[in-house]
Amino acid sequence: MDRLYWYCEYGKVLIGYILLLYVWPSIIFRRYLWKKGLTFRFAFCTTVQIVLINGVVLGLGLLHILNAWIIRMLFYGPIAVSLGIPLIKQRRNAAVVVSISERRMLANGFGWKTLFFRLFGKPIEKYQEARKEYKCRRMEYLLLAFILVFGMIFFSYNAFQNNSYGCYDQYTHTQWIFKLRQGDIFANGIYPEAMHCFIYSMHILFGIKIYSCILFLAGIHISAFLVAAYCLMKDLFLCRYTPLYVLILFLTFDGCIVGEARSAMLLSMARLTWTIPQEFGLYLVFLCPLFLLRFLREDEKKRKENWIQQENLLLLSMGIAASIAVHFYVTIWIFFVCLAAVLVYLKKLLFGRKILPLFFFGLCGAVAGVTPMIIGFLTGIKLEGSLWWGIKTYYGEGGAAAEMIAEKKVVVSTESRNLLTRIFEKGYAAIFGEKMALELVATSFLILILLCVSYLFYYKKNTGIRKPYTVKFKGYLFITIASVFSIFLYAAPFIGLPEFISVDRLFSILKMFAYAVFWVPMDFMLYHLLLRKNIKIQKASVIFICIFTYCFAYFIDFHEYLFWVLKRYNSAVSVTKEIMEKYQQESYIVISMNDERCQLEMDERHEQLLDFLYYIEEGKEHYLPVEYIFLYVEKHPLRQGTIQYFTGPSWLGKKSSEYKGDPWQKWYPDAAHTEVSYQLSEQILDYPELKSSYFSTYFDVEKHAVLSSKAYYWYQDFEKKYPLKTNVFYEDDDFVCYMIHQEPGFPLNLVLEEPKI
Repeated sequence: MDRLYWYCEYGKVLIGYILLLYVWPSIIFRRYLWKKGLTFRFAFCTTVQIVLINGVVLGLGLLHILNAWIIRMLFYGPIAVSLGIPLIKQRRNAAVVVSISERRMLANGFGWKTLFFRLFGKPIEKYQEARKEYKCRRMEYLLLAFILVFGMIFFSYNAFQNNSYGCYDQYTHTQWIFKLRQGDIFANGIYPEAMHCFIYSMHILFGIKIYSCILFLAGIHISAFLVAAYCLMKDLFLCRYTPLYVLILFLTFDGCIVGEARSAMLLSMARLTWTIPQEFGLYLVFLCPLFLLRFLREDEKKRKENWIQQENLLLLSMGIAASIAVHFYVTIWIFFVCLAAVLVYLKKLLFGRKILPLFFFGLCGAVAGVTPMIIGFLTGIKLEGSLWWGIKTYYGEGGAAAEMIAEKKVVVSTESRNLLTRIFEKGYAAIFGEKMALELVATSFLILILLCVSYLFYYKKNTGIRKPYTVKFKGYLFITIASVFSIFLYAAPFIGLPEFISVDRLFSILKMFAYAVFWVPMDFMLYHLLLRKNIKIQKASVIFICIFTYCFAYFIDFHEYLFWVLKRYNSAVSVTKEIMEKYQQESYIVISMNDERCQLEMDERHEQLLDFLYYIEEGKEHYLPVEYIFLYVEKHPLRQGTIQYFTGPSWLGKKSSEYKGDPWQKWYPDAAHTEVSYQLSEQILDYPELKSSYFSTYFDVEKHAVLSSKAYYWYQDFEKKYPLKTNVFYEDDDFVCYMIHQEPGFPLNLVLEEPKI
């Protein structure tokens, strides 16, 4: 039953995600999107909608009028107006036609079927037109759908195995969304809030639990990441199926990454399974350069003079705004990838009329994204602490690279050698190993030389195919430069330059561009081999290459299952779910560590174990006027921060090679833990000091064990005094949930004795 419940929650999040991100803007802006391509519609929905939601929620918050009813009115109101008025007009017109023709049709024996198609024939006609339009690409989209489903299964797999959050940051972001529900924006200071606003809107509009959104949204939103990469590569490669091969390689091939870079790569990929801001916005790293490239490729003579009608610049602007609203690291990524596009089309940019409109739209996007944060800062709200962490990372005082250097896992190269040599050593060689790095660099140079030769001696003579090939040749060049920039970002802190982006957050993008470079020569050959073949041979070859790519990864270096960072037992999640389903909200309270607050989604239904034990130790009277009190006790106190590795079907992934038998590493469902004991329960703790930081207290293994021991032995004494009021609600080898049943009007004093002198 637990599995069925989580499947249903996943389905709710998926449906809410589609309705909010894609359906709503498609209805409201349907006139503008009419006859636009699928790529344009996808990019419009995933950029404009994020900016709109962020602006509306934060704007209402700045005006101190943020509440659920206004959000619902702003969402459902435009839908009602947009669909209602045309429907009324259509019905009025149809009523006149049907009232005259209905009798004739029925009288002449045409029947109800004819009348039905007369009334509803337009939607059917539109469906048939769309089917004809995309018939030639049906197999391509079917393969893309299979790839997306595979990616969603892989990146959602961990959340179904262990239903608690996979990293610490998710608890913090959940608390911030709770604050949004109370009308409090920037609860901990100025921070990009677009992801929080999006999840808050899903919760308010569709009633989906915030906990379920945080747990499952990453595995669903990976589809936007993959589709955005597909859309970009579709404009870069000659063969239209090559983007599919790149995506298959990305989702199956581990990458032959070695050394310290491998640990960073696994963490970077694991972050894609966690609903956190940077990974929520990574799809924009592909969309922004896509529309910048399209703008730079535009013919000056055909380009519209009115800047407002520049569709490519509009989406580029919205992409920049969305990136700033989601996470600043995403904006930095976009800068470097767009710089690659600028270098490829530098001549057109400098000598064409493109600089001013590009600067104008880029500035507008930046202003749209940063304005709510600037207004909040001007009203006296301070910056959130992680922004200062980002600044320290830039200066080498924090972040993953600084830790690697401090632990002497990597030595900084500041010698006065050639910069390219240092980038090769600390970038390519450090990531792929020296031998493979040489092969990659040599292959990249060989690709460029062959393309230049073929362009000069063959395509220049055949003017009929020169222009389209030139566009794709520059696409190859863009892929190469973008991959070099991604390697540079990893190498930067190790060659004496700032750490622009924390190195453990780079590899999801870095791997995509690296695999794209790998497919450049293959794309060139496949395009010419299949150019004049009939459709059946082309389709058969595409299916064969997809299967071969998967098998190549499976037998050579198949990707590994990712990991979860544990903070509580999975049984605690199941017990909390059961309590929420079985009892009314006002009738119970849960006493536990910090983690259940996120799942309960109501602070008044939760009391911190640390606060509870403080009352017990001080001997003060303590009453909880509810009918049921649930006390969570870990009989084997969990080592919070345990890395739990998963296993599963071999077609989806293989066991992690990072498991070294370390005490903090376990295979699912095992977890590293200690033991409760009476001696630990007798230890004295300084509660006022501990309460200054619940997170660090619970994370401390020794203090965690002491708190669990005190709670365990308190209940043994309480049960002896009130045997009819207490019972065990749930118990296994590691975790137990005690239930106290009392009269709400006459609550029990939970303190058993006077304070110790």
